[in-house]
Amino acid sequence: ADEPSQRAFYTERLGYLVSDSFKEAGAFLRTPIAREHHSLFTVRRGANGLNHVAFYVTDFHEVMLGGTNMQKKGWESYWGPGRHKLGSNYFWYIRSPLGGNLEYTCDVDQVDENWVPGEFDFSPEMTAIWSSRDFVSA
Repeated sequence: ADEPSQRAFYTERLGYLVSDSFKEAGAFLRTPIAREHHSLFTVRRGANGLNHVAFYVTDFHEVMLGGTNMQKKGWESYWGPGRHKLGSNYFWYIRSPLGGNLEYTCDVDQVDENWVPGEFDFSPEMTAIWSSRDFVSA
């Protein structure tokens, strides 16, 4: 399904809230009771399929240990380590043998009912505050 249809399904049928979005690219969604900036990201992609699955770990130390250990075991780093701008979470993406990527992440922004969603250009400076690699498209 296209991204607007994905977003509509989660917001209109399941009651998710939009925390922030990228113009014409995707939206960060959360359930009404969640305090994390997002638990789901709808994304426009050239191909259907899974973009990534995120594993939330305790802290930056565990993100670094996880990514480093995966590389030592022969898994290819896709993007990271780094820190996202929207959500502010630390990240490290590892290529998955099942397609897409696996992400170690921690320290995502906490939001409440007063949060005002923003809409931003999908650009390098909006995807990561810093990272080990240049801009990665969806």
